[in-house]
Amino acid sequence: MKKLMLAAALAVVSGCMAHAPVLRLEKSTMTIRHAEEAGALDVPLAKAHLLRAREEQEVARRLANARDPRAETLMACSEADAELALALAREAQLRHEAVKAQNELAELKWKGGSQ
Repeated sequence: MKKLMLAAALAVVSGCMAHAPVLRLEKSTMTIRHAEEAGALDVPLAKAHLLRAREEQEVARRLANARDPRAETLMACSEADAELALALAREAQLRHEAVKAQNELAELKWKGGSQ
């Protein structure tokens, strides 16, 4: 009876472990997509991290297919690089909007002072 319970517990645990890389892959893929949509390919440093995330994801996918336990770690690295690319792309967009707002404010001040 103990052997049967142990076998059942091992089956459940190994089933959960096999499911984890799939979830990580989906999350990594979504984060990469969000970074692309945010314009990461137009920001040099963000682009470098995005390309690294794609490469890591591809290698992790091959490792997962081979049931290599390193796949989980590499997928986490891919996700982290994609998140960094997304943050850098958003930062660049916000900086652009801030400069635009400063220029508009300066123009309004200039127009207001010349009247």
